[in-house]
Amino acid sequence: MSGFPVIAAVATARGEAALAVVRTSGGGCCCMVEDLMGLPSGRLSGIRRAVGRIGADEVVAISWPSGRSYTGEEMVELVCFGATAATARIMEALAGAGAAPARPGEFTRRAVLSGRMSAVELIALSSVWSGAGRPAELPGDAARLLGSVRLLLEDIEGAIEFGDAQEGGEACALAARAAGLALDAAGLARAAREAEGPLRVTILGPVNAGKSTLFNALLGEDRAMVSGSPGTTRDGISARADIGGEVVELSDSAGSGGGGEFDAEAWDRSVALASRADCLIWLCDAGGRRPPPELAEMGVPILEACGRCDLGRGPGLNVSGLTGEGLEEIGAWISGRRPPKGCAHAAGAVEKELLEAAALLGAGDYAPAAEGAGRASGLLGGLLDEGAGPSAVERVLERLCIGK
Repeated sequence: MSGFPVIAAVATARGEAALAVVRTSGGGCCCMVEDLMGLPSGRLSGIRRAVGRIGADEVVAISWPSGRSYTGEEMVELVCFGATAATARIMEALAGAGAAPARPGEFTRRAVLSGRMSAVELIALSSVWSGAGRPAELPGDAARLLGSVRLLLEDIEGAIEFGDAQEGGEACALAARAAGLALDAAGLARAAREAEGPLRVTILGPVNAGKSTLFNALLGEDRAMVSGSPGTTRDGISARADIGGEVVELSDSAGSGGGGEFDAEAWDRSVALASRADCLIWLCDAGGRRPPPELAEMGVPILEACGRCDLGRGPGLNVSGLTGEGLEEIGAWISGRRPPKGCAHAAGAVEKELLEAAALLGAGDYAPAAEGAGRASGLLGGLLDEGAGPSAVERVLERLCIGK
C-alpha cells in the first residue's frame, strides 16, 4: 500500500458528500487534517474522533488507520454542516493542503485495487446501489457454483477411473447436473451484466446510408426520424434494447460527408460518441465506403455492413432495416462484444463450457466433458481469486456516485 494516495471525505449533515483525494504522500491525510484543524500531532492516529474547526466552520473528524478503513488506506472523514458555502470552504481548504477531487466510485475503486473487495463483491454492491438482483447472495452464489463444478469434475473423473463410464444412467445423471450448473452460471452472468451496464453500441456511416432505419429496426420501434434527405440526424439519439441476448445502449448518429458547417460539427459529435462505445456498426452505402481513420484508430471493434441493401447490394454483410436482412447477424456479432476479463464475460464462458460438457456427457464422451468442466472450474476460480480486469471494474464504478 506504500505510495497509494489516501482519502479525505467531507459529508454534510443532510447526507450529501464531497470527496477529496490526498495526492501528497508526506504525512498522509491525518497529518493534513490535524494541521488544518490546529490539532496536536498524532491526535488522529488510529481510530479516533476529534471536534474542531477548519477556518470558521465546525467539523467532526473521524480517522481510520491503514488496514482498518473501507479502502484499506489511512482515511479521515469530516462531518460538517450542510450549507453549500460551508462545504465549499472546507473543500477549498483541503485543495490548498494538497487534495484533489475524487472520481465517481473512488472509495470502491481503491478497495478493489487494494484487494479488500473482489470483483464479484463489487457486482454485489453495485446491485445493492441500483436496487437490482439478489446482491447479498452473489459472492456466495459464485463460490457455491465453483464448489459444485469441482464436485462434478471429480465425479466425471471418478466415472472414467473406476470404469462406470459405460453406464447410461450415470452419464444421464452427470449430464443433468452439468446442465443445471449451466443455468446457475447463466444467472450469475445476467447479474454481472446488470452491474457492468449495457453494451454501448453506436451506428455510424455516411449520410443517407440508412442508419436511422437500422436503428429503428434493431429497437423494434420507430424512435429516430427517417428521411431520404441527407443530414436528417444531427444530434443523435440513444435507447436501450435487447439485441442478441445482450442489453444494449444503442445510439444513432449524424452521418459523415455532409457539406455544411453544421454537418461537420454533427460528425465531430458522432466521433466523440463513438470513442465511448464498446463497439461500432459502420453502415456504408453500396459503394462499400470504409470507416475513416479517426474511427479505425480508436481500437474499438467495428462491424462493417452495407445498408439499404433492398435498393442496392454491396460487398460483405448486407443489411436492410426495412426487410430485416442482416439483423440476425448484427445481433450475433453484438452478443460477442462484451469486454473481456469481466465477471459477465467469465460467467458466460462458464455457462458455455458446462452446456458443452452436458452435451458430451449425454453422448458418453467423458474425457472431453471433464476437460470442459475443468476449464469452467478454472474460470470461476480465477474470477473469485483475481477478480475482473481494470476495464470491466471501471464499467461498474463509472455508474456510481462520488460518495461510493
